[in-house]
Amino acid sequence: MSIMQMMLGAGGASGLSVGEVFSTDLWVGNETARDITNGIDLDGEGGLVWVKAREATEHHGLFDTERGANEWLCSHRTEDESTVSGNVTAFNSDGYSIGTAARVNEDTLDNVGWTFRKAKKFFDIVSWTGNTDATREISHSLGCDPGMIIYKARDNNANWYVWHKGLSANQYLVLHTTAAPTTVTSSYDEAYAFGKDPVVPTSTEFTVGNWTGGGSSNYIGYVFAEDEDNIKCGTYDGDGNEPGPTITLGWEPQWLIIKRIDAVDSWPIYDTARGGTSNQKVLIASANNAESDNSNLQVNFTSTGFQPQTDDNGTNADGGTYAYMAIKKED
Repeated sequence: MSIMQMMLGAGGASGLSVGEVFSTDLWVGNETARDITNGIDLDGEGGLVWVKAREATEHHGLFDTERGANEWLCSHRTEDESTVSGNVTAFNSDGYSIGTAARVNEDTLDNVGWTFRKAKKFFDIVSWTGNTDATREISHSLGCDPGMIIYKARDNNANWYVWHKGLSANQYLVLHTTAAPTTVTSSYDEAYAFGKDPVVPTSTEFTVGNWTGGGSSNYIGYVFAEDEDNIKCGTYDGDGNEPGPTITLGWEPQWLIIKRIDAVDSWPIYDTARGGTSNQKVLIASANNAESDNSNLQVNFTSTGFQPQTDDNGTNADGGTYAYMAIKKED
């Protein structure tokens, strides 16, 4: 490590290496409560743990330190938050604990857990209670511009709203469906999210409208940095070739989520722990399907980015437009 790196920290401008803020962990279920140790301080710093059984048609489970252990939300369902014991039972100084629930620890089944630690220029968690204001500024602590924001009402059967920097004005995505972006036309649209007259998120806040800021509902939001040392949010255009376009990040990724934003399609998730650099091991954020070994959705990771390998509509339709979020591989 150079003297300059030592002064800045291994993660460059953020001051943190990616191994301090993100981890993919794999385990085989054994119906015995245990710790998942990955060296990430969730107890002191806070963060999100996203768990999925790989071999079963089972719910995604999103657990975070803002809401507390065993408080379950699911990326492919609209149900409100529920307290479900035996899932992620504690957030620790070096990872997290799981219980005996089948959703995270069914005997002999493979599981994956993705940990996102709160840190400047990487990830933040925010919560707020709605009011009746026409617009509402929600503060965050990223210290840089967001590239993607995901949020949901905790106490209502309601959408998972997604803003991504690649969307056009007045548009939003919905995490739990394959839907194309929705364009907001009215302040009182039933699914009014980021507003008819949107304000681009800044390094300190983002703005929601009076539907998602209204009433007395409680909200949770996950805020991801735009383009920093360990994370990048961007877009690319499909070309329908095999292999497809090369997307340059400037580093090798270890985790990737993609969503087509000009048409209907799903949210495939890839990581090197499950699929190596030639990723066919696909989980879908918008579905409870077991992991598939899907060559049609194969995306290869390279030393400088990633490349779809087929002309599948989910990753590389000719003329299609795709949003992504990628996380750097640890050096």
